[in-house]
Amino acid sequence: MLFTLPYVNWNELNLNDINASLMIQHISQELKRRCMVKTVTLPHNLLVILYHGPITKQLKLHQLFNSAHPLWHLLPTDAQSFFSNTKPLITFKYKRPLGRHVCNYTDLIKLTEDQLLSIINGNCNCHRYQSFWKGDIKHVVTGDLNFINNFDLKSLLAKGAKFRTLTTFKTEDVISSIFKSLHFYTAKVALKLDLFHVEFMPWLHDVSKLLSNLVTKFENNNFISDKLIDTEGTNTISSSAAVYLKNLQRDFIIIPIDKSSNDLAFICKKHYCYHLHNELHYSGPYVNVFASQEQIVKSLGVA
Repeated sequence: MLFTLPYVNWNELNLNDINASLMIQHISQELKRRCMVKTVTLPHNLLVILYHGPITKQLKLHQLFNSAHPLWHLLPTDAQSFFSNTKPLITFKYKRPLGRHVCNYTDLIKLTEDQLLSIINGNCNCHRYQSFWKGDIKHVVTGDLNFINNFDLKSLLAKGAKFRTLTTFKTEDVISSIFKSLHFYTAKVALKLDLFHVEFMPWLHDVSKLLSNLVTKFENNNFISDKLIDTEGTNTISSSAAVYLKNLQRDFIIIPIDKSSNDLAFICKKHYCYHLHNELHYSGPYVNVFASQEQIVKSLGVA
């Protein structure tokens, strides 16, 4: 089981001001929570960092766990021995790709039968886009990005569904995210080594200050604004593109193209729902079931 100290913004505290009673309180809380928290299955040497762009890699977080690092002496003695033989496996958690933001076909799962029929029996706006009709069906079915009338959105979608957009960020957001990851990781290590997590706090406090200074240094050298974020907006979703996309999703289904998943197709929602309804009700492989989920599981004999 894994337990951590309550999250505290240690940048707002002076460690010299933390008295013995507070330390005892933290230790007491840890002891009480040993049997109250959920089991974590992540390996103890896996350090997961939210990716904020190249700046995340430029900070060279792996150096924090080398004995030559200037903050090494702040680590508990047992942790120093541990990190001398076992380095953390640093992995990055990336933002969702563009396709996950724009594709809306999964929203249809939430529709009831009546809502689906309402779309099928309603009107569509395909008469405005005759050049993107597919054959004689008089509905939009296209992968042509010229269908998009918003330049920002068209430029972004041209990068493909697997593209990950860049976002501007504040220094404190980057540091806070990394600190939370280190906070969680050191809690796992403390558990493995039978240490109190509070013993890592002096190291965490100074690491946070060090990383903050590094990011600020990059900013002052224009390293971030020139190289790490998109200053011309071609890699970000602008407000106008976001509004246009929302309206587009109202009338059309956006899906990845089969066997070319980096490309997107735009299909009239009425036309898509019509074929979806026919597939579910009249194609043969599917049947209506009126039993509850529990009844279905019970009928299959699944424990």
